[in-house]
Amino acid sequence: MAYTAMQKWQLNNFGKKTYFMNADGDLLDQVVNCGCMGCGKTYNIMEAFGYYLIGLKQRGYSDLSYVLIGKTYNAIKKNMLNVLSKLFGSDFKYDHSTKDGQVCDARLFGFPLFLVALNDVNAEARIRGLSDITGAILDEHVLISEEAYTLILSRIRGGKELPDEYMNNWLVSSTNPDSPSHWLLKNYIQKGLVKLIQWHHRDAGWAGFKQYIERIKRTYRHMPAFYERYVLGRWKAAEGLVFSAFNAKVNVVDDGSTVDYNYVQRSWISIDYGSNHKTSVQVHHITYQGIRIVERNKTFERTSISKIVDYMLEQYDNVRSLNNIRQVNIYVDSAAQAVIDECRDRGVEALNAKKDVTAGNAYVNALFETGQLIILLNEGTQELIDEIYSYKYDDREKAKDGAVVKIGDDCCDALRYGVYSDAKYNGLI
Repeated sequence: MAYTAMQKWQLNNFGKKTYFMNADGDLLDQVVNCGCMGCGKTYNIMEAFGYYLIGLKQRGYSDLSYVLIGKTYNAIKKNMLNVLSKLFGSDFKYDHSTKDGQVCDARLFGFPLFLVALNDVNAEARIRGLSDITGAILDEHVLISEEAYTLILSRIRGGKELPDEYMNNWLVSSTNPDSPSHWLLKNYIQKGLVKLIQWHHRDAGWAGFKQYIERIKRTYRHMPAFYERYVLGRWKAAEGLVFSAFNAKVNVVDDGSTVDYNYVQRSWISIDYGSNHKTSVQVHHITYQGIRIVERNKTFERTSISKIVDYMLEQYDNVRSLNNIRQVNIYVDSAAQAVIDECRDRGVEALNAKKDVTAGNAYVNALFETGQLIILLNEGTQELIDEIYSYKYDDREKAKDGAVVKIGDDCCDALRYGVYSDAKYNGLI
């Protein structure tokens, strides 16, 4: 077959120091191959991995260990093992026997391979049981948690020195992009902790790719977020976002602006309390022109109710003094009766938040779409923005009722409580 320039480069450099060196000449130990759907990232990586092992075997190495990681065993088999079997035939085989004192899952050119499916209940134990691992290949990087990734990195510590041009102890992954707030992009790629290899349409060398990508384009042509992510290979929020109209360029003010209370008609505080998850406290305003502003967001974890209310009342007094008004409503989840009671004990009335999830989220999304809801960017509100990019409808049957995934939703719940409750209590809807 005819290889593209990217494929040739991967085949010639995989596992060598040139593969892990970034544009500044720094030698990193992690590489992320990222790009559009169907451009052949994982297939080419597995082929390059095979030739990498051939090169090491020719140099007299045979007992270096490697781990292949995916979300499920089916994904590992389909995306990785089937490629090895197709390309290298009998030189790849499943092998659970004890050989050279090692029990592994498969072998390629005699090198032991371990398989880890991260959805397996025993995945953490299997990762912790790994030792003397020279390298790891990870499929669909964005689908795993940061905690699992950190644990995997801690186990890549092979005991043998490789020839000078080869990299010791490495991890190579492939992935499609995810949302701009994904931990892989924010905590690793943007900080330069991993080398990013970007794949494009021109890098796909398989027959039928042009027809495939044209079909994908037609499928997502009316869904901008999906199109950018799957067709263009850009980091863009997609797949069932509740606040799909949110646009950071429109709905976030990041120039250091503060609230000018001369233009504020009304202010309020909202809280989503969590005894076994995060608590979010937010400060909101509405201008005389009808623009809603989220000024502050602060989260608490494993914090006493009294300390949370301390902070809430501090914001309450601060807003009243700055705005020279007496009435600042506090909207609290009715299920958090202890918070309501604590406020009342301190002489402040707290109101039950309006909790209609479907109508509330639709209202917030409509305000984002029309530019009538903005967030002032600061350290606290960044956490809210990050949540917006991952706040999704449940992908199961109950999603038709507007149910959302109840993970990492605390700031978004507080946002809905604040915006929707103020509108309902003040007759705006």
